[in-house]
Amino acid sequence: MNWQTVEDQYLRDNKFFAQLVGVWPQQPRFTKLSIRLFIFVLVIVALITQVSRVIVFYTIETLMDEVVYLVISITILIKQYNYILNEKKLEELLSEIVIDHLMARPEGELEILDTYFRKAIIFSSIYKASISTSALMFILIPAIPPILNIIAPLNQSRGREFVYPAYFFVDEQRYYYPILANMIIGALVLAAVYIASDINLIYLIHHGCALLAISGYRFKHALDDVNLYDEKYNDALMHEAYAKVCRSIEGHKRAVEYEANWYSGSSRTQLLYVLVLRKCLNPPVLSGGGLVPLNLFSFVQVSRVIVFYSMDVLLDQMVYLDIIISIFTKQYHCVLNATKLKELLREIVVDRMLGYPKEELEILDSYFNKAVYFCFVYKGNKREE
Repeated sequence: MNWQTVEDQYLRDNKFFAQLVGVWPQQPRFTKLSIRLFIFVLVIVALITQVSRVIVFYTIETLMDEVVYLVISITILIKQYNYILNEKKLEELLSEIVIDHLMARPEGELEILDTYFRKAIIFSSIYKASISTSALMFILIPAIPPILNIIAPLNQSRGREFVYPAYFFVDEQRYYYPILANMIIGALVLAAVYIASDINLIYLIHHGCALLAISGYRFKHALDDVNLYDEKYNDALMHEAYAKVCRSIEGHKRAVEYEANWYSGSSRTQLLYVLVLRKCLNPPVLSGGGLVPLNLFSFVQVSRVIVFYSMDVLLDQMVYLDIIISIFTKQYHCVLNATKLKELLREIVVDRMLGYPKEELEILDSYFNKAVYFCFVYKGNKREE
């Protein structure tokens, strides 16, 4: 297979949706800039009309109704311009996917790549369906009153509805259809930007998982042909095993899981395994800005506020969210200032080692006793909580 064949086979969806929103790296420059300008103007108009509605008809209810749509509109620009500003990096990552599929690999490694590719297709299909369905539901909102007027007519016709609440500074009934067309195009752009941005992430994550799985596969089978107690043990086999382990380390840095007979290799090869084992003692942690862990607990806390949103739920949950954020703020404050903390603690020890007069030592002991007392009270309160 050549480059274009692999790209069409494994990155077809990525290319299609990325070209729709102007973030495909190999897209013609003029086309790409035109699409970006169109989307930028469309989103800015949406933001202006949404903010205008809040200002002109300001109430707490209006603000709360509009916040969701404002966040969605801002997120469109953030997602799109994240790819625009990191276009070179995206091109490198997508090129690496193609290169990895073009490489001559053993059958076992190709099966791993295909397995994770199929998983990526499943998750991306689910995501595309969910986003498309959500956009379609918003687009169909204006069709609800006319349908209800036919199915369950009232004494007077129901009012016209829009895709999302906004204020356009014109007679909305007179210019209803132009405004509606603008909103429908905005909903379609929203769906395209979200899908284009996030299916790239899905494919890249699954390809990264495939590479780690391949790394584990290489570790597991690197020493299959080596036996210290067999006459087959020779420098050529050991050199080949050493090269396999080196390729695994250099290519992917660490393996997710392996059951290799590492003890069958030479001391030089065994040392490589020991280094990788030591590295795996520190589990990888996904966090937001290095402060908030992106795990199930934090997800549940935020989800509870979103799913069961009300001012009461928000106020109830705010205390626990503050506690979680405070934990990481306190910890990373010490982490980021570890050098300064080390200096301060060292100065305490140095002050104790100096030959102070008796009166000065009594002062030090007096304040040390106070510190012990307050620490004891503080720890006792925390235990009670």
